[in-house]
Amino acid sequence: MRLKAILFLAGCCLCGNSCSNKVDEQGKYMLSEMKDWQEYNDEGFAVKYPGDVTINKSTPVEDFNVYKFICNGREILGAYVGNQPSFHQDVKSGRKLQRGHINKLSFEAVQDVNDKMTSRQVLISLNIDSGWPKYVHFWYSNLSQKEVEIAEGIINSIRNPLKK
Repeated sequence: MRLKAILFLAGCCLCGNSCSNKVDEQGKYMLSEMKDWQEYNDEGFAVKYPGDVTINKSTPVEDFNVYKFICNGREILGAYVGNQPSFHQDVKSGRKLQRGHINKLSFEAVQDVNDKMTSRQVLISLNIDSGWPKYVHFWYSNLSQKEVEIAEGIINSIRNPLKK
């Protein structure tokens, strides 16, 4: 089951889908409704995202950036990029801790699942020689299943940016 979920998310990243995609009776995106994903490159990382998602970047203070991924006027994913993430990996009842690699980048994730919602935090260590940024910390909560799939597709597309 876990492998099927990973393959589905990888397929979402490669094929693309959007907030307005239609889903067939088995919950799979119909290829005719998928849009190409765009690439966003910034300091220390790159991600892919559907065309109907907008990315808002802010720099509250000089040493980190905050990103909001907005779909249909609703934030579906947040991200912190810097060296001092606030990532809580304590595993309480109902929380799942996961470790692994996404595109050769190490990650830790904490997921809360109950009958009403899923929330997830993912901390990715960047392989940056310059020392900044060292981390990308993604989070989402209270999303529909379709929004979760889009957020996970964005997270799973992360990589180091191409050098210019």
